[in-house]
Amino acid sequence: MGEAPIDIVAKGFDAGIGPRDRAPADMIAVRVMGPMKVAVVGAPTYFARRRPPRTPEDLARHSCVQYRRAADGDVFAWPFKRNRKSRWISVDGQVMVNNTDLAVRAAVDGLAGCVHLA
Repeated sequence: MGEAPIDIVAKGFDAGIGPRDRAPADMIAVRVMGPMKVAVVGAPTYFARRRPPRTPEDLARHSCVQYRRAADGDVFAWPFKRNRKSRWISVDGQVMVNNTDLAVRAAVDGLAGCVHLA
């Protein structure tokens, strides 16, 4: 299990930077960067053997690189947004990483089919 979140108020900090979904309900959250565009990508060698996903639901039929957050140990669900509706898709796969560079390397090397990139 990951480390407990740091109480920045109790520690005397005036501000902290982190994902909005990790902020306590009583904390004021201010966006400090614009929205990021993401892509689901994979190695051409993988997709030579399998039909590429066309929808987020198609990911259930693929071996995806899973990403475990180092801070809390949670497995990252992939966010998708369309027509102002957001949803999170949990993926399966045989490769689990906690580093984005390793996630890219696993996809490029064809160890898994899909990876979620920002």
